[in-house]
Amino acid sequence: RLGETNRELKDFAYVVSHDLKAPLRGIAVLAEWLETDYRDKLGAEGTEQLRLLRHRATRMQQLIDGILQYARIGHVKEDVEPIDLHELVAEILDAVAPPEHVTITVRHHLPKVVASRIRMTQVFQNLIANAVSFSPPGGTIMVRVDDAAGKIRVEIIDDGPGIPTGKERDIF
Repeated sequence: RLGETNRELKDFAYVVSHDLKAPLRGIAVLAEWLETDYRDKLGAEGTEQLRLLRHRATRMQQLIDGILQYARIGHVKEDVEPIDLHELVAEILDAVAPPEHVTITVRHHLPKVVASRIRMTQVFQNLIANAVSFSPPGGTIMVRVDDAAGKIRVEIIDDGPGIPTGKERDIF
């Protein structure tokens, strides 16, 4: 039964990702077309907004690819590569576009690691987006590194309500 469920999950992931990719490509192409053809009418701010839209469409494409990779876990070896977490977090902060009432700081320079770029992006995207979503007006979010005992631990600390006691296991 587990094998059948896994096969159904994999099939579902392929169908959903295919159905999401086509309109996403259309959005990216349309944004590029608007930016090219109407640049003089859009001005600097409008052009920047379209650049952000294209960047976010690319990020969504990467997340969709991540869903496909997740469906293949155990079947396909994931590629790992050197990743500068400082640059990755900066890209994610740009994509998340936190509202003005939330202040985000990155303490210390985040390290370089060797990992799956898609997995690292998913982890940081989810944690940072959740911190932004649950931060109160005037809230602060801090991304920092704790490298005690020869291990690197990146922490995302916010002043939101936190995870209810007993739910940590469900999340992690």
